[in-house]
Amino acid sequence: MSTNGITLDLSLISCPSLPTCPRLPVVYGYHGSLATPVNLTVSLRRFRYMALWEAGPGSPPGVSYAVETCPLSRSGLWTSVRGCERVSSPLECDVTEAFSSVEETYYTAVTSRLGALASVPANHSGFMPKMSAQPEPPLVSLSLCNQSLCVSLKPPADWLTELYKAYQYIVNISTVGNKHLVSVERDLSGLVLKVVPGREYCVSVSIKEHTHTHTAPQCIIVPALYNKDAVVSGLLCVFVVVGALSVPILFYSGFICLRAPLPSLLSCDLSAGLSFSASYRIRVRAESGGQRSNWSHTLNFTPDEDTLLGQPSSVELQGGVSMVMVQMLEPLTHDDKPMSNMMGELSYRAQYWERDTPGQIREVDTHIPLLLLQELKPYTEYCLRVCVFSLDYNKISNYTHTQCTHTHGQCPVWHVPLGVCAGVCVLVLATLTLLLRKKMGKSPPKYLTPYSLQVWSSSIPIYTCCTWIRNTALGLPWRQQSLDNRGRTLGVEKR
Repeated sequence: MSTNGITLDLSLISCPSLPTCPRLPVVYGYHGSLATPVNLTVSLRRFRYMALWEAGPGSPPGVSYAVETCPLSRSGLWTSVRGCERVSSPLECDVTEAFSSVEETYYTAVTSRLGALASVPANHSGFMPKMSAQPEPPLVSLSLCNQSLCVSLKPPADWLTELYKAYQYIVNISTVGNKHLVSVERDLSGLVLKVVPGREYCVSVSIKEHTHTHTAPQCIIVPALYNKDAVVSGLLCVFVVVGALSVPILFYSGFICLRAPLPSLLSCDLSAGLSFSASYRIRVRAESGGQRSNWSHTLNFTPDEDTLLGQPSSVELQGGVSMVMVQMLEPLTHDDKPMSNMMGELSYRAQYWERDTPGQIREVDTHIPLLLLQELKPYTEYCLRVCVFSLDYNKISNYTHTQCTHTHGQCPVWHVPLGVCAGVCVLVLATLTLLLRKKMGKSPPKYLTPYSLQVWSSSIPIYTCCTWIRNTALGLPWRQQSLDNRGRTLGVEKR
């Protein structure tokens, strides 16, 4: 590089001995050189490694800045950060791709440039992603695995997996009432814990290397071994399977016919070719048979300002004992990637109410995709809808469609002894009945009805029917005889 007759060899700059490199001296003003950038910092912002700086005192208009990085293990040539060769505004650079290893220490330098002039580079003392970054706590999800509690940990963004795998996590497990049970040190693979059925457990996680990163406690109720909801779930599964098998049959038989409507407007998907943070001008023209129309009105379009934030891609409700657990999935981009990769942290807002009183709506906000609505009325149907919002971009999505579920209640303790007493009473009554009938069958009555009364009563049909029923119940022989046959009575031998 040559300026004012002075030749500088910039290819020999090595790290970390940057202050001794042969760069132009700092002379503030417009003559000779440019001011060195000041307040250079490197940090983790919106899940990206960002280099930030300010213009040096007396920097003239039109100054641009070049950003270079150098890893400590390769104490050699500095390399320019792609996309940050000529930064003018804002004064920041995304160095995420340059910081490829979380265990490496990286040095960063920023140089002011204006035409042939260049300043002495401002250098950063060194940044190790594992130790220097101030990470957000990991995402925690709780689930039941064969009467065990499964604690799953994942990074806030997929590309941060390597960084979060380098940390150790302290998992604090407690029961309702803040009764602490155990603290376990684990990696990102998660934890499987044996639990007692019928209890509620709460879990919070922190990063061992960064004690300030604590997640809010998340709670889950472990159902009892004998859950009557299993029968209802089994019946619902049967109906779902039958419905799933019936739909193809209805399509094949012609009872259901789907007709795709013609589009009312022509459209073109530009999602794959546009950058989220850039600005574009869009125009359209028609072509047919080698002829072309004039261009339409030009439309200015900036994706991060003009696009709408989508609804959560999935919302699932699960009713429990005086509580409802809500699991949500964040919106997805056109290529099925989480929207937080582009917009940073997303928050969720849930509105819920009792179905019988839709005017009494309550709201709750959360930064994690798992929400527990507690202290609800038992055996009550609650309805809920969810939206997503971003504080950084000041955007909010539409609410999802309303979903409803029922809460459950605890089984009263007095039901158990009452059921045992009822079973014992039924068993005693059944035993006494069998013994009494057996005794009556072996010992028939010893009394005899007078013969004249038997002849008179035999002419009454009702008495005849009752006598037959009685003799049958007592096991006595019955022989229907004519009244003229003397010496015989109805079902009894004359003595």
